[in-house]
Amino acid sequence: ARTLRRADVHAPGPVRLVTVAHLLPAKRQRELLELLARIDAEWRWYLIGSRSVDAGYAAGVFDRAAALGLDDRILHRAAAGPQQLAAWLAEMDVFVTASAFESYGMALAEAVAMGLPAISTDVGAASELIAHGESGWLIDLAEPETAVAALTRLITEPALRAQYHQAAWARPVRCWTQALAEFSRAL
Repeated sequence: ARTLRRADVHAPGPVRLVTVAHLLPAKRQRELLELLARIDAEWRWYLIGSRSVDAGYAAGVFDRAAALGLDDRILHRAAAGPQQLAAWLAEMDVFVTASAFESYGMALAEAVAMGLPAISTDVGAASELIAHGESGWLIDLAEPETAVAALTRLITEPALRAQYHQAAWARPVRCWTQALAEFSRAL
């Protein structure tokens, strides 16, 4: 059930971006970092997920952030239970993911269900969850200029974030049980 809605899409301070995923090469946090490094605006990026699944990759992400002078903008929170995750998502402004593969994209679905504007690669159910150009953007990392432009707009345009927030909130999101039922019917 969709019970928690973000109360304030215009909170003061840097725009809060969030990615919910273990730090892994397939989740491509490093590639997202390189895109964010090109944006001249105030933002903070919260990475929620395990750093220990692939400790070398995770260390590389944070080492690269330090080399880019962005280590003070990247904040890590360990994976948490559903209530804590929902509370953290409620504090965020934009959900971002650049995953190379998703079977569905549960973290994206949860973020969109809470009304977070989202930027995602077109994997899993992303094209069903995001109304491209209305509640977020589907990006292709092979087109970094387009991805940077999408990120920049959602970071620098509070009215657009508010518009996308309303559009995301209005979109029906299928829950995990519905997704499983659809999958079972397809078999």
